[in-house]
Amino acid sequence: GSGGKGGGATSIKDMIEAGLLKPNLKNVTVTYKGTIYRASLTKEGNIMYENQKFEAPSAFSVFVKRLQTPNKQGDDGWRSVHVEGVSLEEWRQKLMGPNAPPTGRGGGRRGSKAAALAAAAEAKAEQVEAPGPPSTAEKAAAPVAEAAAVGTNNWVQCASCSQWRLVPDSFWPSIEASGDQDWFCREATWDVSKYDPYTPVCGRR
Repeated sequence: GSGGKGGGATSIKDMIEAGLLKPNLKNVTVTYKGTIYRASLTKEGNIMYENQKFEAPSAFSVFVKRLQTPNKQGDDGWRSVHVEGVSLEEWRQKLMGPNAPPTGRGGGRRGSKAAALAAAAEAKAEQVEAPGPPSTAEKAAAPVAEAAAVGTNNWVQCASCSQWRLVPDSFWPSIEASGDQDWFCREATWDVSKYDPYTPVCGRR
């Protein structure tokens, strides 16, 4: 399926209802290897590309990137997908604004993606004031909420069960390094049951 996981404390639908994003226009783009793929938003917050509906930004960005790199498994759709030239991550930060909930405390397990984004944004701000290793601020925030503070928005899809899984930051370089190779739940070197969607490995081969 073309699904992926929607939800989170702040979604594309929230941004449409707030008037930040406009549906039914060809204003959604992913640029990959010199090619621009154009799509539209629906009122429900889904992405429509050539009559296919994608419920998650990462599902859409992986789909179009696979047109050139067929075995590509993971992608951060909130950074890859742009609306009117601005990434979804930046739009979401605009919506959250100064009233964003404290890092990692806002949404519980279901809102982990939005809380994680807040953690990443806060980490960037802290790094400007106090230079140090890139992960310093994120490590400081990590104890606050198990999955919320340690993950940004890196997702990978199992080639067997098609389940999208949140990848902790420290493990993302190894996923990205595998590039075009298929990825399977059982290959995860972290405890997948502790991260969105909190399910055990599929065990298929």
